[in-house]
Parts: sequence; structure tokens; C-alpha cells
Amino acid sequence: MTLFSSPEEHAANPPGTWEVHKVTERLWKLRTAAGTDLDSFTTRKAAEAGKAFGWLVNMYVTDGRWYAGHTPTGQRSWAECKAEQEQRRARAELRLVEGYAAKFVAETAGSEPPRHVEPTDEVFAAMFANCVRVPPVDMYDEIRAAIPALSRARHDRPAPPHVSAWGESDSWSA
Repeated sequence: MTLFSSPEEHAANPPGTWEVHKVTERLWKLRTAAGTDLDSFTTRKAAEAGKAFGWLVNMYVTDGRWYAGHTPTGQRSWAECKAEQEQRRARAELRLVEGYAAKFVAETAGSEPPRHVEPTDEVFAAMFANCVRVPPVDMYDEIRAAIPALSRARHDRPAPPHVSAWGESDSWSA
């Protein structure tokens, strides 16, 4: 666990910039300049002391060393964590792109009647306008690139056998 998610955020929020805010009569919060609550105290004196020493300041110093490359025994380095974070972000974006491409294929590759819809920016904008998370325009090229693989997968899949209203299969293999 770290106080901040990146070395840049860490450097922008040293203990000297933390502020003490009164919430109620017996509740004081220690906050970053950006408004992130770091800890709660019952007195102003304790909150002010939290800015100068204590577990938060110790953690800030330890985090700074970790970001600088001094990895404590038994922990992974910042470089390893950052690489893993970037891999997760890339996988999440790929899943998102594939999801948009699957939506396009499902809505445009109907078999009755057969039709072909060109994946233009205008078609994408209209199709994705009502999505909870509308893809940015710069993602359209990635979505276009994912469509052929999904279209092939859809057409390579065997059609399900037709079943009559009485539950009997019309296929010869049944």
C-alpha cells in the first residue's frame, strides 16, 4: 500500500502541503492539497502532529525510497508494479475495444436479410451513442481492426440445428 499512486503524485504532495480540516467538534481530517483524506484525528493538535511525524510521514518517506528504486525486502519493485499496471491497463482496453467490435458485428452482421454496413466514424458514433461508456473517436481505428477477427469467428461457428415446435431435431445426425 502506498499513499499515492505514482511518483509524480507523491512528489506533488509532501507532508508540508497537507492541511488540517475540521469536520465536526471532535473530528479533524488531514488532507492533501487536492482534497484526499489521509487520516482522521480527534483533536487539532494530533492532526497537526500527524503532518510532522508519525505513521503517515514514515510511509511518505518509505514510499519515496520505493519510487526511487530502493525496494524493501519481500516487496516487489516499483518498476515491476508499474509494468504490471500497464499490462492490466492494456488488457482492459483490449477487452473494451473487443466489446465495441462485438456490438458492431452483432448489430450489423444479421443473416436475414444479409447486409453489409461499412464501419465508418458516423456509423460508430450513432451505434455507440447510447452506450454507458461511449468510446472516444481515437479508439475507432482499434475497433475497426478487431472487427474482422470477430466476423470470422461468427461465420466459422456451425449453425445450431433446427428444432421443431415438438422438440424434434430436423438434422440428419440426430
